[in-house]
Amino acid sequence: MLVDDLISDHMGEGSARPRDFVTVKVDRIYIQDGNSPTLARLFKKHDIQRVFDPSRVGVFSIIRSYGLMRKLQRGSERLKNSAEF
Repeated sequence: MLVDDLISDHMGEGSARPRDFVTVKVDRIYIQDGNSPTLARLFKKHDIQRVFDPSRVGVFSIIRSYGLMRKLQRGSERLKNSAEF
């Protein structure tokens, strides 16, 4: 399967099969902007100042993609924290 092959390619040695626990080198990660408040709290709790390589982190937005949700969320603490992070 494609996923197994991709994971196996990044393991360094061995191969991945369903239900295996593996350690891989990650090329890029994506986070959804609604998780920003949680990430901000974890960064603060563990005194993390920055990510290792910001060019390998992508953020995608769901809340801000929908005009109605934007209006409903405007002013909310969660959206404020997301923007600050």
